[in-house]
Order: sequence, then structure tokens, then C-alpha cells
Amino acid sequence: MRAGGRLRRLVLAAGLALAAVPAAADPFVACVQGQLAELGFDPGAENNRVTYQHWQAWNKMTGNQGDRLPGRLGRLPGLSQRSAVHWCRELATLRPKLARHMPNDQRPVIHAQQGMARTALMVNYRKVRNFFNNSLKMPMASRPGIAVGEDRSSLMLQTRYMLEDLGLPPIDFSAVIEEACSIDGGYAGRAFPGLFIICWEKVEKYDAEWLEASYRWLGPVIAHEYMHLWQAEVSGEFGMLKPNQANWSLAHPLWLIEGAAEMVQEEFAFEMLDEPRASLGELRREAKGSSRSLQEMRLSEVAFDSDNYPLAHFAVRLLAEEHGKAAVFDYWHKLGQGMGWRQAFASSFAMPVETFEVKVERRLQAPLGLGRGKEAGKDKKQ
Repeated sequence: MRAGGRLRRLVLAAGLALAAVPAAADPFVACVQGQLAELGFDPGAENNRVTYQHWQAWNKMTGNQGDRLPGRLGRLPGLSQRSAVHWCRELATLRPKLARHMPNDQRPVIHAQQGMARTALMVNYRKVRNFFNNSLKMPMASRPGIAVGEDRSSLMLQTRYMLEDLGLPPIDFSAVIEEACSIDGGYAGRAFPGLFIICWEKVEKYDAEWLEASYRWLGPVIAHEYMHLWQAEVSGEFGMLKPNQANWSLAHPLWLIEGAAEMVQEEFAFEMLDEPRASLGELRREAKGSSRSLQEMRLSEVAFDSDNYPLAHFAVRLLAEEHGKAAVFDYWHKLGQGMGWRQAFASSFAMPVETFEVKVERRLQAPLGLGRGKEAGKDKKQ
């Protein structure tokens, strides 16, 4: 295994595959029940469904808080089976200890054939989770599943075990796994609401040296995929209850989804691994090599190629530079509050998506030499 190998990510035309958590084992309702009880509002007997008694306890809690509810809590829809995941996540802003009721506070469901690989996944996952919770202030309520394999057959087996442990029905990931494991060296990751899979090249020997080297590349890989899980949860895609697995075709810009994950991956490497950030100038030069425009990458039905990631990253970095990183992340919160994606984009960035895409295209068409002296360097930690 080569440390620092480039991750080749796959985005299929079908969009995210949505696998609903069965209502009989809803961890988010149990989370809210525990949080309400700890806040002093009796939700009654434990039940995996939101009952009238639970709603009464929630109603008293929100009435008691009044105008003191933090901003995102004040904008959430009322407590229901569907919104429980959001209340579970956001109630921790009232009292940090309430986070212990989140399913995400438990160990993730990790499946890999090799013990050393499982150790590497767990260690790097914890770093990523702490980075999201403490540095980005972006906790996630869901307990994720992670499956890893070196080839199609091993990844199929580990994915099946993972789904069983997550309490999900059998889901046919064969096409996804086939494409992920068709890579010629390197690593390929694929995220779905609540879980992700990774296929990496065959390792000759899983030993202490391999484990040490994994800390340089595996953490950023997980950070990218974890961001997709966060996006699915916060926007409400994960909370959509369906009786069976279904293809969930995303309605909002794919370049924004992937560009935000690229930005978070870079932030993780900068803070946790002391890796330099690319400058806007460097990202712009890479972005000019994209085989598709932002307009073409807006639809989830369009396959996302490896040369498209720099343009998506450049576009999202521009949004962050002009409006702040918080505005980028708040876009997904607005989706979870019921906004349509066009409304959420305009609200977050003060312009229609088409206006911004044209703005980026003009920026790319400007001569590369302009501003190079100012943008060519990489940001370093002081």
C-alpha cells in the first residue's frame, strides 16, 4: 500500500442509495427520549415511535426554553418520527452532555477482513469524528457503517456483514462495488446515507509499518466520505423513512456536494496532519483541466470524473472565501429545515446558482498569470 495514494472517487448516475432505518429500531427517537429525560421533561415509557407523551415532553421543553432556543433548534420542524434525527443532533447545543445519547457516540460498525485494517479504520474514524465535533462544530447523530475490501468478493462480504449489524435490509451494492474495485491501484470510496465503502489495492502485509503509514492517507479519505454522511443527515435525506432501499436522485448541485467534501478533506489534512492548503490560484489552475463545467456537474445524473473534483473544490472555496465556511455548511441545514435547494443556495450565497456558475467560468477564463504572485503559495500553520 502506497501512503498518500490519490483517492479515486466514484459518483454513479443513480445518486445516493437511500436505505431507511427500520422504524422498529429507530435510534433517533430513543436519543431524543433520553435527552428530554435528562433535561427534566418526562417522555414516558421507552418506545421506538414518537408518541403523544413524547411530543408533550418536547412541547414543554421548547416552551420552557422560549426565545433561548439556539438558532438552528428554533428553525427545526416539530418533533416527529422523521425529524427526530435532527432534534437528536441539535439538542446537544443546549447541554454538551446530551451528546452521549446520540447513536454516533457509540462505536461505528466497521467491517474489514484484517484486524490491522479495522484498527486503522477505527483510529482514523475517531480523529475525523473529533474534527467534525470540535473543530468544525458539525456533529452528526447517526452511527455510521464502514466496509472495506481489497477486491469485489471481499468487499461484497464485508458490506453484507455491515448491513446486518446496522439492522438494514439486504441492499444490492454489487454494481457500486464492481466499479469501485475496478481501480488499478489506489483507493475508491463511495458514500451512502449512513454508511460508506472503500475498495483499496491489495496489501502485501498488514503490519505496524502499514498502520503508521495509513494515518497520512486514510484520515483524509474518511473525512471526505464522512462529510457526505453529514450532508445526507443534515439535509434530511437520511431521515426519509422508506420501507425498502431506493435510489435517491439528488436535486441539488453535485459540484457543491463534492466540492464541500473536498474542502473538508483539505481542512482535516491541514489541521490534523499539518498538510498545506492549496491556494486559490493553484486550485484555479487545476480546475481549468476539468472535462465538465459547473453547469454540467450540477445534475446528479452526470457521472463525476476524477478531473472534475478540482473545479468543484475551487468553486466551493470561492463561496467560502466570499461568504464564510459557515454559510457553505448552513446550506445543508436550510435543506433540512424544508427549503428547496435553489432557495437555500440564494439564501446562503445571495445569488442564484446560475449567476455564481457564470462568475466561476469568467474567473477561470481570466489569464492564469493574474494574481499568481499573491495566490501561488500554500497556507501553512503558524
